[in-house]
Amino acid sequence: MKNVPISVERSAERVTISTPNTKAEIEVMRGKNGKPIKIQNLPSPDFPAPPFHDHTRYQSVILKHQAADKQFEYSGTNGFTARIEAVAPAR
Repeated sequence: MKNVPISVERSAERVTISTPNTKAEIEVMRGKNGKPIKIQNLPSPDFPAPPFHDHTRYQSVILKHQAADKQFEYSGTNGFTARIEAVAPAR
């Protein structure tokens, strides 16, 4: 494990996350009416974190990693984005 710089770029259509060895780019998935597909109000109390109960669906365009010992390239998987509001714990 090591610390590396990370870049996040976001537009209305895509989200791209990059590090020196990895690039992941996802594109919003649209429904029949052309609007983004949104999943809301999931009744899942066991899901790891409540913010993910409401999210927007994406499809991967690029998922690529290249390092000296490991390499892969894959696309077409799904992904999602969700707004997360973090609050510092009370002291």
